[in-house]
Amino acid sequence: MKLAVSMWSVHALAFGGKMDVAGFINYAATLPVQGVELLDCFWKDMDKEIEQANELTKKHGLQVACYAIGNNFVNTDPSAREAEVQKVKDAVDVAKRLNTKVVRVFSGDAVEGVDFETAREWIVSGLKEGAAYAAEHGITLALENHGLFAGRGEQIEEIIKEIDSPYFGSTFDTGNFLLVNDEPTKAIKSLVNMVKHVHVKDFAEVDPSYTGQTYTAIDQRRFVGTVALEGDVDLKSIFADLKAAGYSGWLSLEYEGPGDPQKGTEDSLKALVEIL
Repeated sequence: MKLAVSMWSVHALAFGGKMDVAGFINYAATLPVQGVELLDCFWKDMDKEIEQANELTKKHGLQVACYAIGNNFVNTDPSAREAEVQKVKDAVDVAKRLNTKVVRVFSGDAVEGVDFETAREWIVSGLKEGAAYAAEHGITLALENHGLFAGRGEQIEEIIKEIDSPYFGSTFDTGNFLLVNDEPTKAIKSLVNMVKHVHVKDFAEVDPSYTGQTYTAIDQRRFVGTVALEGDVDLKSIFADLKAAGYSGWLSLEYEGPGDPQKGTEDSLKALVEIL
C-alpha cells in the first residue's frame, strides 16, 4: 500500500487563498508520502495548473494518486443530471492528463420531495454511464461512502454490484461510516475486495459541551476530526483487512480536524508511517 495526502487536508488554507495546487504539491514533497490527491474544487486555471501539477509531481518524484470530483446526480432536472454525467466524463479526461488511474466520485445529496428509490435510480444510471466511459479509457471510478444514499457499507456494495464493472469500485472513507451509524471495521469486511482507493480519516465523538466545529451524524451524535490513530476509527484493523485481501493501492490521508491543518496532517502522517 502506498501513502498519499489529499489536498482536502489543507482545504482551509486553499479556500482561504493561502495555498494553491502548486503550493500544495510543493508542500507534499516535504512529507513522507509517495502521492497526492487533487480535487476539482481547487482549480483556478485548470489547464495551466494541470501542466504545473505534472511538472511538479515529476520534479518531486510524486504520483497523482487520485483525482476527486464533487458530482451530484440527485436533481429533478434531467438536463442537470446529464450535466453531472458529463462532469464525470470530463474528470476521466483530466485523470488521463494527470497520469492517474482513479477518479473519486459521489452519489448525490438529499432533495426535498425526492424519495430514496428515485434518487438511487438516478445515481445508478449516472454512475453506470460514467463507468462505461471510464472503462473505455482505462480509468477506474471509485464511489466514496458519503451521505444518505451511498453512505453505508451495504449501500455501496449494492451499487457496485449493480454497476458490475471492473472499472468501478469503492473509495473506502474510514471516517464517514460513523456519520450514518455504520461501523468502519464492519464495512471493510464486505467491501474489502471492491476497494479501489482509500481515504484515511479519523473521527472522535464529542459530548454536547464541545463548542468547536463538528460533523453531525444522522442520530445527532457529533464527531470531530482528529489526528490519525487518536480517534474512534480502528485504522489498524482496517489496514490489516486491506493487506490480507491483497490491496496494493493508495491510502490517501484526509485530515479534517481543528487547529493548524498542516500540523494535523504532519502528525497524522507520522503516526501512519509508524504503523505501516
